[in-house]
Amino acid sequence: MIITRYLIKAILKNQLIIFLVLLVVFFCQKFVKVLSILVENNVSIFYIFFLVFLSLVDVLKFILPFSLFLGLLITFKNFYMEHEIIGIYTCGLGKFYIMRTVSIFTIFIVVFLAVHIFWVSPWSSYYRDKFLFDLKYRFSALNIISGKFYFLDKRYLLFFISDIKKKFYFKNIFIVKFQPIGNNVSSLISAHMGFIDHLQNGDEYLVLNDGVYYEWFKDTDVFSNFFVTNFFKYKLLLTSSKRIYRSIKVDQMSIHELWDAGTLEANVELHWRFTLIISVWIMSMIATSLSVSCLHKYSLMSWSFGLILYFFFFTLQVSLRFYGVKNNLDHLVLFIWLTNIVYCIIFLAINYNDFVVTCKMSEKFLKV
Repeated sequence: MIITRYLIKAILKNQLIIFLVLLVVFFCQKFVKVLSILVENNVSIFYIFFLVFLSLVDVLKFILPFSLFLGLLITFKNFYMEHEIIGIYTCGLGKFYIMRTVSIFTIFIVVFLAVHIFWVSPWSSYYRDKFLFDLKYRFSALNIISGKFYFLDKRYLLFFISDIKKKFYFKNIFIVKFQPIGNNVSSLISAHMGFIDHLQNGDEYLVLNDGVYYEWFKDTDVFSNFFVTNFFKYKLLLTSSKRIYRSIKVDQMSIHELWDAGTLEANVELHWRFTLIISVWIMSMIATSLSVSCLHKYSLMSWSFGLILYFFFFTLQVSLRFYGVKNNLDHLVLFIWLTNIVYCIIFLAINYNDFVVTCKMSEKFLKV
């Protein structure tokens, strides 16, 4: 029991170090990406870290298995270098005891990862996309700076003011409505004064006073049918409370929603999530088998072979996942599970000699 606790503590320590290093790397990568998005929308630093947090929660399903895999390799490498593995064998505890201990530790990781993959990760992905959706259609008058252009409503609306008199009140406003695809009508609005009107239902209107409205129609490459008029008051919808984010992405569905969806994409996503969970146990057993296969010497070749197996496994599984969804190939789910079976066979092949030796020793013991 003491050796079991010591072994689990050593694995957990190395895994935690690798996990934190990978987390910092992903944090920097996500932070730069999110910062470039949110700075353009003039949001506070709180929302930047909130969005980074949601992004990190989503990638946790990839960081955790890899940190466990590397943690096992490093732990047993240190055991060999410090001759602790010899002490474990001297106590009569062999390779299968080590693998049983690693299996017990892996079970806790698998349970945690299953909860994360089936419920937590879809939740974080949903709220991340919902936040970006709301940000796309949100108009923040508090962060408006005079003399700067702002794109609104999917970048079809260009907004500019030359001066801010006071909160929510502007002077010399310039607005251009670009034509979306399939629409040949464009318009330009200029006004001397304007303000933001906040309604109780959450809608926001830009109310313009004393301005000119220009509208033209583009027929092929020729502009025609110009329309110009003065106005005393003009209201432009900026933010609508009726815009609701509705997710249709399978990576934002829980396990129950995937099971009931009945679509090819949902089916592939469901099997992909099961593969992520199963791969934690498979790869941890392969890492342990490669690490303790040679008692006399820890081989760097085992390290390299293990990393190649790991990266090839996930590269192949990710490729099968996206290729199956893109080309509507439902039978590729069989290849996903065939890959899992092949790696289980690799695990058994690595331990074949140990199984044979154990069986022979058992036969001799029974004869005696």
